[in-house]
Amino acid sequence: MIGPKTPINDQFSTTNFMMDLNALLNNPVREQYRGPSFDPRWSQSLDLNLDQEIYNVKIIAYKVRWFNGKWSDWFFPGDGDVYKKTHEPARRYWACFYDHSHMYVYQPLANAEVATKEEKREQVAQGSPERLSFVERVRKFWGKG
Repeated sequence: MIGPKTPINDQFSTTNFMMDLNALLNNPVREQYRGPSFDPRWSQSLDLNLDQEIYNVKIIAYKVRWFNGKWSDWFFPGDGDVYKKTHEPARRYWACFYDHSHMYVYQPLANAEVATKEEKREQVAQGSPERLSFVERVRKFWGKG
């Protein structure tokens, strides 16, 4: 006999994610759902500051809703979120924000930790957990880093 199906709520299952992230970052984080932005800047650059330039926030993680209605897994800016189509330049998955609905977990810029290239080099050299980037802390927290 087959038991009842476990409901899969991949659409907005961010409650636990948000609570864990708040505890990890010591600053409140928020989530946002948006329809397509139709802003071409998303697909024109691999720049990790596009979130700040376009939405005025620091995106910590994001999902894309594919045209078939399913949601992607979580992507973390700067950590394996680059893809390349044949005969096209590489781009981040957030390039799909142009014509796909999407959701993201973010901190407003007033609370965001925006490190310069020199600060990032220092973080790597020191290896201190307090100096790790958002992505590194999130991945370490969930045992993926």
